[in-house]
Amino acid sequence: SKDKELTDVEDSKVNWHSLGWPAAKRIQLSSDISKTNSEKGVDEVILREQRDAILLLQRSLAYLIPKVTEDYFPVLGDWCKQTTEAVELFRSYHNIQNEKGVVDAKIWDKLADEVKKKDEKEAKKKEDRLKDQLNRQQEKLQRKEHRNFESSETYKNMMDACQVNLGAVSAAGKTTVSTADTATSKGKASTAETTTSNGTA
Repeated sequence: SKDKELTDVEDSKVNWHSLGWPAAKRIQLSSDISKTNSEKGVDEVILREQRDAILLLQRSLAYLIPKVTEDYFPVLGDWCKQTTEAVELFRSYHNIQNEKGVVDAKIWDKLADEVKKKDEKEAKKKEDRLKDQLNRQQEKLQRKEHRNFESSETYKNMMDACQVNLGAVSAAGKTTVSTADTATSKGKASTAETTTSNGTA
């Protein structure tokens, strides 16, 4: 379906690198930690790291969970109720035993593994699509070559038939001329005989 194709195209643009995993700092996150840091007025560097980590978390969850999209989160980079819900969906689906609502090393490690797995799956799908496309093109070319061959054979058969017909017409013409010549010869002979006969008389 068109919706499925659209999803595949969107997913193909999202991957380990575009999500920001290579430079990720897997810090511990939760609603309480986020709230405490904001209220305390901690260093801007720490707040930026927290926002980057939450953004990575949210985008990765949206990449992995079918019913979650990036639009699901009111503000990317800010912890919210929807972030907690998405984390819980991921945690329960993979049966991760850790503190509820907390993103710790177990969550980060599983999240990283699942993103890599999906990347590999998407790459395989892309490769399969390319193979199918090449196969279809090859089949199309073979059908075209077959049609061209059939057309060539048909043309050859037509030309052969024309040659046979021309030969038959030519032979018929020769037979007619030959018959006419015979008739003329006979006529001349008959006239000569009559003339001779009359002369003798």
